[in-house]
Amino acid sequence: MTSVLSHNDLAHWDVDFRIDTRQFILDINAIEPALQFQNLKIFSACLGVPLYLTDEDHLRIAQTWRSVRLLYLSSIVQRVVWAHRPPASIASLVHYARYCRGLKALGLCLDASTQASVDTGVQAIAAHKETTPESNSSLPSPSIQMIEFGPSWLECNFDPVQIHALAKAFTTLSSNLAARRACRTEELGVPQAAWTWMKVHTLYEYILFTDRGWSVNTPRSTWKSGLFSKRTEDYGEDYERVALVAPGSSVEADFDDDQNAEAFNQIMYKTAREELAKISKEHEVM
Repeated sequence: MTSVLSHNDLAHWDVDFRIDTRQFILDINAIEPALQFQNLKIFSACLGVPLYLTDEDHLRIAQTWRSVRLLYLSSIVQRVVWAHRPPASIASLVHYARYCRGLKALGLCLDASTQASVDTGVQAIAAHKETTPESNSSLPSPSIQMIEFGPSWLECNFDPVQIHALAKAFTTLSSNLAARRACRTEELGVPQAAWTWMKVHTLYEYILFTDRGWSVNTPRSTWKSGLFSKRTEDYGEDYERVALVAPGSSVEADFDDDQNAEAFNQIMYKTAREELAKISKEHEVM
């Protein structure tokens, strides 16, 4: 399902500041016809702009497409609506982890820039645990390996408290998450989140390392294991201190200069791309 903005549309969007870009806001009505097909294995919507879905919309999608394996809800975009905060919170991820038990890769747009969004996700996790026997719990999901956040909002100035809160929440959501990616969205007019998501994922993996010793299925890199072993010696389970030095921004305490920090970031992106290609190839439609 593809509908990209034309060169004329993009030029008009960029030049005419009087244009009401809210006319480009897409909600669940854009994919409503597809929801009648309840046994879909793969669904990808590339619409040029994000799908601004609510937590309730994501719950409906997750409950409808329980068999889906690859699900991309217009997470790769050309433009976003300036200052329009995505209505979905971290709670939306809980719905996919609970109901889509074979889901490998997910792309969506949400708001993780506030503590309220994180708290909503934590509350959804707690509610699930309270109402579901531990033997039947679907959390954490063993299947989700890749999350593409696209232009999702995540602007916390690398606050270690929020990064720790997000990473901890993800350890409850998924036990096998190999990578998460986001657009470099400075030019799109939304908070730049790519490096912050990278910090969150690095801390997520570090928490799993200290707690489970890599007892998950995703292959791990030798260099990363060595780095985490050193961090364990230096910081132990002081996760907020680890968040401060976790790769993700352009200047890092553990690197000699900006060039080395950038090189590490490129390795992280390469790992994410390779993992996504592997996951996608496993579920190609022949």
